Amino acid sequence: MNESTRIISRDFLLKCPSNRQEKLFNLLPKQEQEKLAFLPNTFASPSEGLTLPENALKKVHFSHLITLLQNLDPSDAILFFSALTPEQQQGISQKLELNPISLTKLAARFLNKTLYSQLTMSNPELLPIECLPESPLNQLLSLPLNMLLKLIQFWGLHDLAHELHYIIDKDILLKIQDSLSTEEQHYLQGLMQQQERLYFARLHLEQWNRNNQLLRNMIHQRGLNRLAKALNNENKSLLWHLAHHLDIGRAALLKKYAAKEEESEEIAKKLKEQALELLTLLN
Repeated sequence: MNESTRIISRDFLLKCPSNRQEKLFNLLPKQEQEKLAFLPNTFASPSEGLTLPENALKKVHFSHLITLLQNLDPSDAILFFSALTPEQQQGISQKLELNPISLTKLAARFLNKTLYSQLTMSNPELLPIECLPESPLNQLLSLPLNMLLKLIQFWGLHDLAHELHYIIDKDILLKIQDSLSTEEQHYLQGLMQQQERLYFARLHLEQWNRNNQLLRNMIHQRGLNRLAKALNNENKSLLWHLAHHLDIGRAALLKKYAAKEEESEEIAKKLKEQALELLTLLN
């Protein structure tokens, strides 16, 4: 029994009357009984149904699909391309010359299911979203892409708030302010008053070349770093799902940062608190 099957089986058991629970539980091999007994509570109720693969594919950023389509015969690539959402097609069209054709709903569902299977093939233990263990970070999966990117950008401002304690050059301070939106400036001011207690390596903005976009990229990478550190102590399937909601470049950075050692419970707890505060602020 793989992990997903085990989690769904446990959810079914929990919905049975207590006298039947015990009888059904005792029918399982001893090894499976032990594994089921220690499973955490889940994000949703998987026994009530899982997200269909064709619907899960709709949440995947188009950049993760380009290589899969490139490796297909052109005639097959057109079929799979035609089954994707208009947004995914638009993004892929910037890299590949493919024109959609008309498909029946049944054909589109089959093609999307097949493509999602190809995408997840290297992760046989990947948990469906409904099977993820309970975590406040699961809420990130429901965010539209633009809101997820905004949350990451704001999260990176925590590192900037710490860095500003080292900056005395007024020209640099004015240039930093010019690089931020009004909303970001307001949030940064609040962070400065709170005195950030959780910080990582310095940004060293005294070496910054004053390019606005470069600073914004640095802040964004710091936000990705905080997200990765928050995910380090979570189920790895949550990292996979979030990474595939992002473009392939950000996903690579997220996985790189998350590949480091797990954080202490204290740091993980603080990062989760920051994520929840941002979710409340931005929603």
